[in-house]
Amino acid sequence: MKKLLNNLTKWKVITVFAAIFVLSMVISQSFFKNDKNGSNSFKVELGTIKEEIFETGKVNRGEKIKLGFEESGKIEKIYVQVGDTVKKGNLLAELDAEELKIQLTNAKSSLIVAEAKFSKLLAGATEAEKKVSQTAVANAKINLDNAKIDLADAEIQADEDLKSSYEDSLNVLSNAYLKSYNVQAAVGLIQRAYFGGNDIEGLKVKQAKSEIDRLVLEIKTYLDEAKEDDLFEKIDENLSQTKTDLSDISENLKKIRENCETDYYRNIVSSADKTSLDTHRSNISVAITDITDSQQDISSSKLSNTSSVNTAKAAVAVAEGAHIKAQDELNLLIAPPRQEDIDLNQAQISQAEAEVRALENKMRKSKLYSPIDGQIADVGKRAGEMAQAALQEAVFVLIPAEPYAIEVDIYEEDIIKISIGNTVDISLVAFPGRTFEGKVISIDPGEKLVEGIVYYSAKIAFEEPPEGIKPGMSADLTILTNLKENVLVVPEDAIRKAGGKAFVEVFQNGSGTEREIEEGIRGSDDMVEVIFGLSEGEKIILR
Repeated sequence: MKKLLNNLTKWKVITVFAAIFVLSMVISQSFFKNDKNGSNSFKVELGTIKEEIFETGKVNRGEKIKLGFEESGKIEKIYVQVGDTVKKGNLLAELDAEELKIQLTNAKSSLIVAEAKFSKLLAGATEAEKKVSQTAVANAKINLDNAKIDLADAEIQADEDLKSSYEDSLNVLSNAYLKSYNVQAAVGLIQRAYFGGNDIEGLKVKQAKSEIDRLVLEIKTYLDEAKEDDLFEKIDENLSQTKTDLSDISENLKKIRENCETDYYRNIVSSADKTSLDTHRSNISVAITDITDSQQDISSSKLSNTSSVNTAKAAVAVAEGAHIKAQDELNLLIAPPRQEDIDLNQAQISQAEAEVRALENKMRKSKLYSPIDGQIADVGKRAGEMAQAALQEAVFVLIPAEPYAIEVDIYEEDIIKISIGNTVDISLVAFPGRTFEGKVISIDPGEKLVEGIVYYSAKIAFEEPPEGIKPGMSADLTILTNLKENVLVVPEDAIRKAGGKAFVEVFQNGSGTEREIEEGIRGSDDMVEVIFGLSEGEKIILR
């Protein structure tokens, strides 16, 4: 018999859905239009979306009902005791909700902030903010110009410092040539005075003098090149070559001096001439030191100049970056809000609203009210004790005053959507054309198996049971599990799933552009809430 009733109910549901489908085809003409490609388009608008569960139950005589909290927590107060008569809506007990109150206050504050940010985004920058940003750009430009001037000054100063070092090196080269020339003259006199013969010492001194003549001429050449080199391109090489030549002159002076101390010439060459050779060699050493100092001075100048110029270039780069950043910030400040930013802010508001609703719902669930008129048969908890969720533990046992309630088995996938207090539209086969209001008053914590499928039993009470109702009557039930108003809704057929994400085609400029969206609840009318990704007034394409 039950199977026959179930089959009849299924045919009834099919008939109802068929009627709804035909009606929706007519209504859809006000929502759907054809684009140029022949595809339907849907204008995204704010609407109301309902999440409903359709079930079939049976009228039974009223039995004891187990009542419990839908949220776990510590019981703060219990207002009734065994034997008390209660009316529908009487407060029976409440949980400690102090922490929830704090969370709700914070959530409301976050919602206010999100709404304020969105309002500011739409309003754009104030004149004062624009003025501040424009001033920042102007200051950044001044800093950049000053940094460029500092760089130019640093480069000029570097050139002047290096030029000064090079000019000093010309004096060093001139002095080196003068000292080498004096050596040449002194060696010439000594060679002619003492070493004119063809003996071994005479030949060695003559050869050394000849080498000194060559080196002095070479140093003269380096000096002349340096004087003519306005850009100082060869000065470093001239200094190095001159230094090498001076070292060679010193070595040749040493050879001549050594020949002055051979057995034959020791007493022939005068002490004055020997002292003259030593003095000239010492002068050459001083000239070599001067060249080394000059080279170090040039090197130090180059390093210092490079450092100061690089520092100035870095300052220019920083100033350029600051100027670009300030200009970008100004451009961003005066630019109209991007659609992506609008969508993001709307999504943040939706999330904040959802958080507030969730906490408000928890606050409501922290208080346990009597769902019907009746009498308290048992109190299973005391104030201060912990209470588990309704599906796990009963706090009260209530004897209903009304003799009838509807029992319904709900599939395990749907039971998690149902809460005590959900409103229910009831249609009784025995009362055709009439709909009665009811509410979910209890959910059995234990599962039951029907042909191997897990169900949970729930009881639904009439707001006002009709006269003539009998036990065993069949009831078609529409349980409202969620309701959202003023939310963006789109048809389920418009959504494409891929890679765990949801997409729609937005109609723009005569063609469709795919866009990712975030879904909310799915309504019983095949409409889906859109939390993020679309704006009111946009058109989406139905293929």
